Parts: sequence; C-alpha cells; structure tokens
Amino acid sequence: MYNMLLKKILPHPEIIFLIVSISFGILFSLIQPLFIEPDAVYHFDNAMYISDTVVDRSEVGVTSEDYGSKPIPFTLISEMYKNDLYYKNLFFKKLPLIPKYKADKRVSGNYGTKNDKTYFSDIMHVVPAIGVKLGYFIYPSIGSMILTARILSVIFFSLCIFFIIKASKVYKYMFLMISLTPTVMQIVTSLSYDTYNYLACSLMIMVCINMGIDIKKKEKISIIDFFIRILIPSIILYYSKMNSKLLYLIPFVILLYLIKQKVKINFNKGTIILISLFAMFVFGGIVLTLYFEQTVFITKKIVFTLLEPYYTVLSTELISGTTTAGIPNWFYGIQFATLILLFLSYNKVDLPWWFTACALIVFVLNFFAIMISYAVDNNFSDYANRIITGPQGRYFTPFIILLAPIFSRIAKKISVSFNKWLILLVLVVIVVSLILNLSITSLKFYVLQIPADEWRSGIHHYIFK
Repeated sequence: MYNMLLKKILPHPEIIFLIVSISFGILFSLIQPLFIEPDAVYHFDNAMYISDTVVDRSEVGVTSEDYGSKPIPFTLISEMYKNDLYYKNLFFKKLPLIPKYKADKRVSGNYGTKNDKTYFSDIMHVVPAIGVKLGYFIYPSIGSMILTARILSVIFFSLCIFFIIKASKVYKYMFLMISLTPTVMQIVTSLSYDTYNYLACSLMIMVCINMGIDIKKKEKISIIDFFIRILIPSIILYYSKMNSKLLYLIPFVILLYLIKQKVKINFNKGTIILISLFAMFVFGGIVLTLYFEQTVFITKKIVFTLLEPYYTVLSTELISGTTTAGIPNWFYGIQFATLILLFLSYNKVDLPWWFTACALIVFVLNFFAIMISYAVDNNFSDYANRIITGPQGRYFTPFIILLAPIFSRIAKKISVSFNKWLILLVLVVIVVSLILNLSITSLKFYVLQIPADEWRSGIHHYIFK
C-alpha cells in the first residue's frame, strides 16, 4: 500500500507542494508572532492604506517602526508578551477605523495627489490589503487583520505555485523545494511584497525555460506565439521589485534567437562568445576609466564580504530562513547538499547552450546589482565600512532556479539518479527544515521572549570589521 501511494503521488509534485504549502503555511501564519518579519510594520501600513482599512496602531503601543529594520518593534512585541499584553493589545482590543490621511505620513504623504498609493500603484500589496480588510470585517483588531492577511497570502501563493509547477516542463521538484524553504515560507506568511515578487520571478522563469525546452526540441515557435506566451508574465513582472526586472533579459535573448532563425543569420558559438567578451571588455574599460576609485572601493567591499565567515546572507538566509529566524547551523549544510543533489539529478534536461549562459549571466548580474547598490550606501555597512550588510538572502532566493540549466550540464558528467529515494530525501529535508525554523521562532518568542531580528545576528561579530 505504501509503494502504491508513492507511485501515485510522487509523479505529481504540484499536489505534494499544495498539501505541504497550505499545511505549514497555516501553521506558520498562526504560530509566528505578529510583526516578526523584516519591515513588518511598513508592509502592514501599506496594506491598511491601499485597502482604506486604517487603524491607529499607536493605540496598542506599536509606534516605533522607522521602516529601516531597527530592533525597537521586535523588542516591543516580546516585551508585550512578557507583560501579558500581547494578546490583549493585538488580538482582543477593538480599534476604530480612521481616515486614510491620518495614517503614518510615510504611506499617506501623497494623500490626495496623483502620486497617492492605490491598488493599481502598489499591486504587490494587493493580496495582503484584501486580507487586512477581510480580517477587520471578521474582528476589528490588528491580530485579526494580520492573521487573515497571512492565511490569504498562503492560499494565493500555494495556488499560484501549484499551477506554475504543473505547467513547468522540467525542474518541477526544483520549484517545489525552493518554494518550500523556510525563507520563502516566512515571506509568504507575512504581509510582504516579496511574495508577489517571488511569484512574478517564478512565472517568468518557468515560461522562459519551457520555451528553451521547445527550442531545443526544434518545435516551431513563431514571433506571435512568443509574445502570447510572454505577455502575462511580462506584465506581472513589471510590477515586481527593481532587481527582478533583470529577468527581462532572458525573453529578450530568446526573441533575438527567434529573429535570427527567421532571417537566417548564422552566428556560431565561438563568434557569439568573442563578441560578448569584447563587449564586456569595452564596458569594463569605460567603467574603470570613469570610476576607477569607486570600482576599487566596491571591489574591496565585495571581496571582504565574500571572505567573511560570519556573513549569513549568501548561506543560511538564502534558503534556511530570513534574518529573523533561521535553522541550526548543523542542518543547513544538509539542506544545501540535498538541493545540490536535486540539481544534479536533472541530467537528462537539455537546454540550448546560449539559454544556459544567459540564465547564469542574469543570476550573476542580480548578485552584483544588489551588492553594488548596497556597497555604495554607507547606511548599509559594518562599523569599519568593509562589509556590505544591507542585502538579505531573500533578495537572491527567486533567482536560484536559474542555476538549474548549468547544473544540468554538469550533471551529464556526474551521475545522480532521480528516483523515489531522492524525492523522499527532498521531502524529509523540507519538512524538517520547516519544523526546525518554526520551533526556533516559537522558542525565542513564547519561551525566552527574545526579539527576533537581524540586529541579533552575526553582524556584530564580523572578523573583517
């Protein structure tokens, strides 16, 4: 019976995803304390404002958030719990609605002007906004508003990824594993716009990979068919975060290839590589000539950052949890090892070499775009101005799947079998990592009353500070 169940469910990763995502999503939504996620009050304020369901959070003592991830609100919430005020203030106290123009000036500053925030100008907060409005209708407290918004976000996310996995021609279990990491689950069970951003990136990547597979199989894709396929993902991606728009490069390269095929221009691999290297050399020379000192300064900061043993942004924060709570160090190595094994198991996937190169370049560009943008900002450095502290692992998480094509090429030289035991290992690691992450969050808040935020991480223990 056990083997029959495995045979029925393992070929359908989208169903496995839906069950695990909704189950753990609801658990995370209910158990995680309010305002635990990074920039929590900022996202709550925006959701309230665009849904015109604004309450005065200062009435329950949540007044200190400066939208810069300072630790005050986290300490405030843990102190509330210590003093038996957490449920009384946030869940049971009824709050009246106030006019939008009385909301925090950081979201209502453009009230009544053409730049005012609306559903259309802040699409990434639409689902949390609907949840906040529905939650207030159920019971007029901050707790009801946030919990309802969290659960609605979980349902929306789960259904979207369900259809993305179902529509994907390859890498189904890659989408499943990355989408069920503690980092993504913490994002989804919050009011953050990172949920929308992750979905927008996943949809665009899935559509592009599917087209890459079709091209490799020599299936005919007309220019019209290309635009039909890419239209909705492009519109959705347009409203995502700035760095995510780098993904437009992939459909642009696909379009160039289709045009090349149509007009029958012949460029071999060597010619394209030489042209690309020459363009990079020219661009690099211009940058070095115009911004030599700045380039040296940024390069030093990136090197020190990558050498820093305690820098968690590119390790635990990437898939093991946000800055607020991760998993024990002894387990994230297992998590990464399982992810790499899964990458290497897709040894039969064959995408065009130029598609693989483009995906890798976009991944690298995203890394440098984020690191450089924070490197030049002195507000996001350690005390000695050597380590780039602003980025968080979740900024890179949506781009991990872009590494799949290059791993598929490496996998042709390394034999890893994609079978039920690997899938079971993936599922066990997913479940254990989610349980560990939620357990740490619960222990820190409900038992120890320790504020969970990035200011309690290794930032103050950097070697190169």
